[in-house]
Amino acid sequence: MKNVFRRVLNSGMGYLPFKIIEGIFGIISLSMYSYLLTIDAYGNYGIVNNTMMIIYLLSIGWFVFVAIRYVKEQKTITDKENFYSNVLALQGIVLACLILIYITFGSGLIIAFEYDKILLLTYILFFGGYALTQFYTHLLLYIDRRLMNVIIVVLSAVLKPILVFTLYKLSVPLIYILFIGHGLVDLVMGLIAFVTVKPYKYFKSSAVNKAKFREFFNYGFPLIGLTLTMYVLNVSDRYIIRFFYSKSEVGLYTPNYSLASAAFLMISYGLSRGFYPRLLTAWKDKDIIRTEEILASGIKNFLFIALPATTGMVLLSKTIGEAFISEKYAQGYSVIGFVAIGMFFLGLAEYANKEWELNGNTKPIFKNSIIAAFVNLVFNFIFIPIYGFIAAAVTTSFSFVIYFLICIINRKKEIHYGLNIREIISIIIANLVMIIAVVLSGMLNLSPMPLLAARVLIGVLSYMIIIIVLKVYDIKKILYNQERDY
Repeated sequence: MKNVFRRVLNSGMGYLPFKIIEGIFGIISLSMYSYLLTIDAYGNYGIVNNTMMIIYLLSIGWFVFVAIRYVKEQKTITDKENFYSNVLALQGIVLACLILIYITFGSGLIIAFEYDKILLLTYILFFGGYALTQFYTHLLLYIDRRLMNVIIVVLSAVLKPILVFTLYKLSVPLIYILFIGHGLVDLVMGLIAFVTVKPYKYFKSSAVNKAKFREFFNYGFPLIGLTLTMYVLNVSDRYIIRFFYSKSEVGLYTPNYSLASAAFLMISYGLSRGFYPRLLTAWKDKDIIRTEEILASGIKNFLFIALPATTGMVLLSKTIGEAFISEKYAQGYSVIGFVAIGMFFLGLAEYANKEWELNGNTKPIFKNSIIAAFVNLVFNFIFIPIYGFIAAAVTTSFSFVIYFLICIINRKKEIHYGLNIREIISIIIANLVMIIAVVLSGMLNLSPMPLLAARVLIGVLSYMIIIIVLKVYDIKKILYNQERDY
């Protein structure tokens, strides 16, 4: 039984159930926050949170990609000393610069605008905890500490809403509770991950060198632009909505967008964390056939999960909104479906980019994302003033489609996907059957939550029956023949 569990956990979709658990608690959190916070407060949180994430991506976030790209290549003690010494040194330099900038900027806000000092401190907690946990929990996957990663990720998702609700009950001001609750949990989980990885064990000041820094920057520097432009694609609409409208409009948009986004991040991260470490290993071993098999399996798994998920969110966006989000956000329920479509194509684009990532050439990805981000910004400025926040959801979705098409057209095609066309067609057929079943289930006369549960169950059953009948997956191979990467 233990071996079966290990095989499933290490399979292409083995990580997904735990990511689903995290996603469920994330959705519960979003639902709870929509009831705890006013629309204005939620809008303000969305703006501040997005600003903090941009700072994270520019300063530290890009470095996560560098670490997971190179950590599996460190085999000897000397290799690990060179790697971790330079990782810690670079993190220290970035952190020192951030502290200096923040003290200067924060002092200016306090002196010029009498800005809330406690709120500035909560920002530090929120940012520091997030940066620490993101970096080291990701690293756990690539040093074969997957179970610890799962424990930390699930615990973090469970504890955050609990702590936020506790702070609410203790009458902590609403403006603080999300930053304190999320920050404290992330800080504790990040420290646990840090102690598990033990980078300090290999630190040697003599191992810090400019050549290693250059290697990190050559791979990672284009990703600064990539991560920023991808974030522009995801959140610039909120700033533009705020520019033309009030915080209330941002508040109506944010929870609906976040609900769809959280669901797809759950799917994308859950699947990529299952197959990407093995993909890197196969590529490092120069096993092209193996690499192509793993990549093809990853695409198939993504379509199997993401296609019906997208379809369900489009068909059930109103029901999903009524079930999970306060009715005061009802104007924004249609955002869910549009965002789901965009996220589906963004997820597909990630697989198209793997060839560039494996070759260590991230500049084409950056260029493609710049084009898509430019399209997004132009369309947002044209259509948001006319049609409001609904236009933001549509233009963002369209921009992700453009990004996917550019990535597919421009890829060198040195790695062949080797997709099984029969399996892909079978997934599409199953999805069409599911659409019919879900549409017909709309005639049920139930309240929002039972109606959603019934329609989802009907959709899942109809979809899975066709998948099983058409033999898209072989369960025995998934459990007992892991070497083929299903």
